[in-house]
Amino acid sequence: KFVQSVLSSEEFMSHLFMSRTVVYNNVQQEKTPIEVACSMGKEKLLRYLMQVKEVRDAFETEQKWKYRAVYWTFVMNTDTQSIDVILSVLGLNDQAVMDLVDFEYEDQQSCFYQESLVVKMVVNNNLSVVLKLLDKM
Repeated sequence: KFVQSVLSSEEFMSHLFMSRTVVYNNVQQEKTPIEVACSMGKEKLLRYLMQVKEVRDAFETEQKWKYRAVYWTFVMNTDTQSIDVILSVLGLNDQAVMDLVDFEYEDQQSCFYQESLVVKMVVNNNLSVVLKLLDKM
């Protein structure tokens, strides 16, 4: 809340949706702060951010933000209990998740989104998270 109070709305949104390099297990990843929250299971932070109208609008109008949030929630988040909460906070039901599994990410230069969500999950995650996605199918 403090950061939001000292920045203009435009600055706040640009920081939330600006990718930054994050190193995890010696691998560089480009993530936005929202994606970091998804991958780390930060439910309270996501609840707060989704209360911001501009953030909700971005998720409602830009399919890529939904895809990236689901991608990082399933690919890097090992806390299966937080997955349903995160999806609920993001306003995504099971059908929306299934639609995003087949989503073709338009930025082909991003190495993280070239392979399918399911392939990345199987390679990077534990069986319980893979089963969580299969439950949604």
